[in-house]
Amino acid sequence: MFITCAKEFIRMFGITDWQITFQQHKFDGTNAKTLTDLQARKACLTFTTEWKDEWVDLSDNTIRLLALHEVIHLVLAPLSDLLGEDRKISDDEKIIAEHGIIQRLIAGILVSKDESGSQNDQTICVKSAVMQ
Repeated sequence: MFITCAKEFIRMFGITDWQITFQQHKFDGTNAKTLTDLQARKACLTFTTEWKDEWVDLSDNTIRLLALHEVIHLVLAPLSDLLGEDRKISDDEKIIAEHGIIQRLIAGILVSKDESGSQNDQTICVKSAVMQ
C-alpha cells in the first residue's frame, strides 16, 4: 500500500524526471526514509518492515500520510540540497525547517481536497485519508 500511494503522490506532484525505487526493510528509529541523489536524479523511498510508533497505530491512513510525507521530501530535495551546502545552517535546523514545510503542505492538501468534495484518480489516497 505504501508503494501504491507513493506512486499516486509522485504522479500528483508531476515528478517525472527522477528514477525512483522502493524498498522495505527494518530501520532504527524511523518508519520510512527517502534518500536522494540530486545530481543523478535518483531516489529511494523505503518503508519499514517493523512498525515502531507506540503513539500511532499502523492503519491505511497512517501509511497514506507517511507515503505523502516521503514524496514531499522528494519534492523538496533540490531545496534541501542547497541548504545542505550552507554551512551557517545546522543539519538540525534544516531538518526542522523541512519537516515544518512538509506538515504545512500535508495539512493544506488535506484541507483543499476535503473542501473540494471531488475525488479523482490522482487524489484517491489523500481523499481516503481524509474520509476515514
